[in-house]
Amino acid sequence: MDTARRFFFSLCALVFLSGCSFLPAIALGNTEGLEVHTLNQVTVIYADHETINKKYRELWPLADPEKDVRGFAIPPLNIIYCTKEDFIACGHELHHLTHGWFHD
Repeated sequence: MDTARRFFFSLCALVFLSGCSFLPAIALGNTEGLEVHTLNQVTVIYADHETINKKYRELWPLADPEKDVRGFAIPPLNIIYCTKEDFIACGHELHHLTHGWFHD
């Protein structure tokens, strides 16, 4: 590859890569009316229903043993436990990470 062509491709790559850092801002655009949460280092642990209940009781031994748990979150550690198929439970637990505890 000749020098001019190599320079052109290097310049294109530099422009592209420097522009990538602005993509999140461009994607959000006007944030008026939006509630934006940036979650860093969130761990989602998918497990079957039985394992989720077992782990919940292991972590909270004083919890009601009859309670059926579909998922749970540990907000200080940014961890969510849920089944891969249960979008409602996973979303519910994600809300705990962004909004904290909101149950009565």
